[in-house]
Amino acid sequence: MPDLPQGYRPGLPDKAAFALTSTMAATVAATCIVTAAGDTSATPIVTAMLVWAVVGVLIVRGLTRSAPLSSYFGLANTVTTIRAGATVLLAAFVPVADQIGSGIFWVLSIIAIVALLMDGLDGYLARSRNESTAFGARFDMEVDALLALVMSLLLWRSQQFGIWILGLGVLRYLFVAAGLYFPALQQPLFPSMRRKTVCVIQVATLAALLTPLINGTLATLLGVSALLCLIASFARDTQWLMRRQPGN
Repeated sequence: MPDLPQGYRPGLPDKAAFALTSTMAATVAATCIVTAAGDTSATPIVTAMLVWAVVGVLIVRGLTRSAPLSSYFGLANTVTTIRAGATVLLAAFVPVADQIGSGIFWVLSIIAIVALLMDGLDGYLARSRNESTAFGARFDMEVDALLALVMSLLLWRSQQFGIWILGLGVLRYLFVAAGLYFPALQQPLFPSMRRKTVCVIQVATLAALLTPLINGTLATLLGVSALLCLIASFARDTQWLMRRQPGN
């Protein structure tokens, strides 16, 4: 076990508790404002509270199970927590996506774009401030995956796209599920700029499709193109992992 920093205390650190509590409060408050502006039901507020409760529990479990040094939350993880809050806010409107107008969709698309722009900030802060941890890397990856899933659900529930749009959000989870039956898929992947680029294309396309400006044939073309890129990327990684298993 590494030497612990001076002043280390076991359990959830104060910075983590503050980040989780303040982000939850801001998320619920923002949901209330957007809901009031659109004259929708209280469903988004209840959904935001429930989804954030689940996210918060997973964050706390991840922190308490990680190495002692990871319990120092840091600025990088705080930024990721804010991105998680933005994702929860988007998730709050999934149940009523077919009832809200273009004005709220503009707000949601701006939130999604801001969350996307902040994606590289937490990694930069972690490296520059020497805050890189296994928990932080996993936290960032899971928020990216959740953001993509939520945006794809919003687009599908808005009835502007067919069920195929969910492919942009569920492929990663299908890959993880496949690993339960094919252990080779649980092996670490090699670092890849291709994978990072496709991830940016995936999330950026979903954020763009949330804007009322893009619709019809153009929206379908963009969505299908991003989905094909994502499928090709997962197929490449799957092939590489399967070839590495013993006997191949």
